[in-house]
Formats: sequence, structure tokens, C-alpha cells
Amino acid sequence: MKKITLLLSMLFAVQPILASAADSLKNSFRMSHFDNITIAEAAEKGMDIGIRLSNFLDNLERRENDAEKLADHLEKRYAHFTSAVIADISIEGYQITGDPNAPVLLTAYFSANCPMCTYILSEIYGYIHEGRLKNKVRMVVKPLGIGPGEKALIYFQERGKLWEYIGALKESGERVTDRLLRKIAEDLGEDPEKFMHELDNKELAERTYDSRVEGINLGVKATPGFAVNGKYYNSFKDPAWLADAAEYEYVRINSNND
Repeated sequence: MKKITLLLSMLFAVQPILASAADSLKNSFRMSHFDNITIAEAAEKGMDIGIRLSNFLDNLERRENDAEKLADHLEKRYAHFTSAVIADISIEGYQITGDPNAPVLLTAYFSANCPMCTYILSEIYGYIHEGRLKNKVRMVVKPLGIGPGEKALIYFQERGKLWEYIGALKESGERVTDRLLRKIAEDLGEDPEKFMHELDNKELAERTYDSRVEGINLGVKATPGFAVNGKYYNSFKDPAWLADAAEYEYVRINSNND
């Protein structure tokens, strides 16, 4: 009986160690851009980056029990937060979502056949209009592909119908075909035949291609892809954590302006 009790006490003593990959990283990962302090030390001092990375690790550990993968996600997020590489992103001719004077620009690279794109963009739309990103972030949505669905993205933006188009794609749940595009065009008050003819417009094709080249040069390899004020976002693609990265940029800008 004593042996069993001893084994049980040892087991419970080990469990917190096995379950603390996030805590281990908080205390071992040193941030070279911030005097080499740890995440835990930064959080204790009330530093925004320390608090955000600490919360990120706690949340991610509930989904990911592989310590190496957890560390990889942390490396990517820290790299994004501290990146000095800022791409020149063209937003001329694109519909702006949110306050056009908001200091943070979130650029989304989109594919019409990407259900994750319509889901994440819909969530971010809500954050920008009524949630945590209101008056902080403005967003543009650009095509990464060069097919008819991506050309339609630009076509509808030029007519102020970006979100109606994204909503129609999300609601349909279908793979993009000419039949679906005709139906969406008609539902959005466009002449289907004229719409399909416009998709063959040379200028529309050039804009779609230019957007694809821009996204690839930025580092986007698959959709959805994002940039926050020109910095490629290569972290966890969850709407809440994408919003967190945009908020971090907002706080960083305001801190620099103080």
C-alpha cells in the first residue's frame, strides 16, 4: 500500500512538469530585441509583447501538445512582431474596410475557392466594424489566384460590393464555376452576360496578376495570406490571433508616437 501511495504521489508531482511546455518556453525564450529578457519577465513588467506571447502560448498549448511545434509557433510569432521587413503594398483601387484613417493596414490575400478565406475574413470584418479592431485597423482584400473568381473579386470591389461577393461565396459553399459566378452577379444586381464579358478585360487580368506577384514576393504561399502594415504574417491563422497581431501593431505605433 505504501508503495502505491508513493507511486501516486510521484505521478502527481511529475504531471505539472509534463503539462508546462508553455511555461517552460515563457521562462527560456529570450527576446533579443528587448534586452534578452524572457517572455515571463516581460509579462511581469507589463510589457505588451510579453503579455501577448504569454497568452498565445497558454491558448495554443490547449490545442497543441507537441513542445517542438509549440516552440515553432512561438518563433514565428515573435519574428512577425519584431520584423523590420516592410513590403510596399498597393491598395489603389481596392475597397477599404473600416476607418480609412486607421493606422494599421491589414492586407488579406484571397482565393475564391478557399473556405477558410471567407470564414476568417468574415470574422475580421466583424472585429473591424463592431469589435476589438474598430478605428484601429483598416483592411483590403486582394487576389492571390488569377482565375475568374479572383478577377470577380476585383470587379465587385470596383462597384463597392466586396462583402456581398464574399458573403455569396461563403453562403454557396460551392467550388467556383462560371454558373456560380453568373448567379452571384445576377443576385448582386449585375447583368450576368456583361459581367462575364468584363472578366476577360485585359486591365482586370493585369491587376489580378500584379496582386499575385505582390503576394508571392511578400512570402504568401497559400491562402489566406496576410500582411500587417506591410509585414508578412506567418503566425497562427486563427481570426482571434490575427486580430491580436493587428492590435500589437496598433499599440506599438502608439507607443512610438508617445
